[in-house]
Amino acid sequence: ELEEEGIEVSGEEILNEHSAVTKDGIRIVIMGALQYGGAGCLCSAISMIKILLDYVEESGKYDIAIVDSQAGPEVLGRGLASSFDLNLILSEPTAKSSEVSVQVKKLADDLGIKDNILVVNKTDCETDVEFAAGMVGMDISKAVGVPYDRDVVRADKEGKLLIDCFPDSTALAHLRSAKDMVEESIGW
Repeated sequence: ELEEEGIEVSGEEILNEHSAVTKDGIRIVIMGALQYGGAGCLCSAISMIKILLDYVEESGKYDIAIVDSQAGPEVLGRGLASSFDLNLILSEPTAKSSEVSVQVKKLADDLGIKDNILVVNKTDCETDVEFAAGMVGMDISKAVGVPYDRDVVRADKEGKLLIDCFPDSTALAHLRSAKDMVEESIGW
């Protein structure tokens, strides 16, 4: 529970008030986006998400919780990921992107996250994955490349899911490989 200025919030309340169920039966919660410049930090949102994740884990009602955070290491630096079993590091095959990925990997290691998988977007050859994995200091067996695919851009412009618009896209096939790696890591 969160007690701040006399307000008590439980994980169950957060889940009930801030979640929706998709047409596929997946419960999603969207929290913690900065609305304008100078809005401050995401500390209170991260605190609420920590409470929610504790509730989800302790309740035993859910098999898995996936946290999709904004790019960068903030959620790791704030300790939100301290109970994560797996961390997906999204990168691109460039030195600049790899710099951020190195920091994300280090913070994940500092928190004791058991496993990391590197997903390298916008690849055009296998050496792109090798380059990114080498820069981040990860074994190539824990990395997957997702090639640049114009269908991703087209689906995004239409405001639709890639799988709904282009179920046979090259990027989607590679993302399925990443999904398989996640399932193997968590024992599914």
